[in-house]
Order: sequence, then structure tokens, then C-alpha cells
Amino acid sequence: MSEPDPAGVRFLDRRAGQCAWPLWGEDVPLGDKRCCGRSIPLERSYCAQHRARGTSRGTPSERAADQTLLTRAAKDTLSCVSEK
Repeated sequence: MSEPDPAGVRFLDRRAGQCAWPLWGEDVPLGDKRCCGRSIPLERSYCAQHRARGTSRGTPSERAADQTLLTRAAKDTLSCVSEK
């Protein structure tokens, strides 16, 4: 698969078969927004690198937050069951 231009492609110029991963930050006018642009299979939206980045396990603090939420949910479930 071909590599994109280092600056990506304009989002409005993106075609099917090009990675749509956004490369812009906040407050960027629509006409200035750029995306990755790497060649991809037509049934995909993102290249392999960006698919992996979008589905990673998260940072250690994000994983710890997930565990905290799961623990709280389990405690809430147990307290609801024990009240019945």
C-alpha cells in the first residue's frame, strides 16, 4: 500500500480507498482539515496503523479507570441483589 503525502490529504478531497484518520486539532476550518490518506481496502475507513491506534488498550491510567468502574458496578450489582 502506498504511503501518504507527509501532510496527508485534504479531508474534503479524500477518496474511497484512502485512510480517513483525522490529522487536525481543534478549531480548524473545514477546508483546512487533513486526514491520513494512506491507501486502504475499500471496505475499511482507516489504515492498519490507525486501526490499531484506535483500538489500543489505552494508557495505564485509562485501564485503571476501567477497572475502577467495573469494581463499582460489581459492588452496586451485589448490593441490589442482597437487598431483595
